[in-house]
Amino acid sequence: MTLIIADGQEATVLGEITEVTVTLGTAEIPINLTITESHSFDVILGNDLLEKIEAEISLVKMRMKFNWHGMTHQIPLDIN
Repeated sequence: MTLIIADGQEATVLGEITEVTVTLGTAEIPINLTITESHSFDVILGNDLLEKIEAEISLVKMRMKFNWHGMTHQIPLDIN
């Protein structure tokens, strides 16, 4: 199986790790990770996570606001 990653290239799926805890600010969120061979990114957080945490991304304010376990969190964005 292959995926198309953010830069448009194909990446071969090597496997999956389930229930990995990702920390965003002070929120600890369990996700499943799809493992691919890639030389450009360590981790790409996908749309499924953004939907799960009801994320709102503001490029004007350079932050992501999201909800997890009834609490609203904000973290700064660095897109450089």
